[in-house]
Amino acid sequence: MIKINLTPDEELENPLWWVPDVLLAVTVALCGFFAGQYYLSDSKNELQRLNKEIVSLEEGAKAMVEDVKKYDELEKDHNALKSKLESLAKLTASEVVRYKPLILLEHLQNLSPVGLWFRTISFMKKDAAATPAAAPAAGAAAAAPADEEITISGFAFDNILVAEFLAALRATQTQDVDPKDLRTHVYFSTVKLVDSKLEPSQGMFLGENITQSSATGTIETNLERLPHFQVILEIKEHAIDKPAPTVAFLDLPFLNDRNL
Repeated sequence: MIKINLTPDEELENPLWWVPDVLLAVTVALCGFFAGQYYLSDSKNELQRLNKEIVSLEEGAKAMVEDVKKYDELEKDHNALKSKLESLAKLTASEVVRYKPLILLEHLQNLSPVGLWFRTISFMKKDAAATPAAAPAAGAAAAAPADEEITISGFAFDNILVAEFLAALRATQTQDVDPKDLRTHVYFSTVKLVDSKLEPSQGMFLGENITQSSATGTIETNLERLPHFQVILEIKEHAIDKPAPTVAFLDLPFLNDRNL
């Protein structure tokens, strides 16, 4: 059997021929390792910088939240102060506005007939911008727009009493205005009957009857179910033209002149 040695001559002459290849591979590996370490170190530094920015932004956001809360509180205080100033301006500008709730309650008390009573009375201010004022007639004083409304619910012994109450409320629109009597300055511009139906009297007159006399005879009404009504009233104030200031007769200059 013939054996042929195919090993190159340089390898046969230098038994450490593999050392340069190993050194090259190790060098490449070390370069890759150090490059990876440098990249990781740079990435860690960038990550730390980003984390610091995130913490700084979170602290800034918290500070902004506190500032927003302070701003909201200041806005609430401003709105409350503005509302108080507007109320104070209304009270000091007009005596009618000052006593309007009392005037309205007096109107309701005086205009409600016997046999009709209220269960609830609620006052609500209206948006003046959303309610345009109607154009006044020629030669008439301009009336102020309705800025308030009242919602009333109650019971009556019969529907006739409810009708009388509504007619009395509408009559305030044509009442004579007395500049000295503040009660005549306020009237109900709109009288709207929202609901009217028979409902249980909620045990107030359980098992009781009422006898009413009429032209056709005597009518007996069961008080266990009574007419329940709900009315919405819009309130207006008559615009009264104040007379221009005049000079008193005795205060005229020519009367006080001693040379005459």
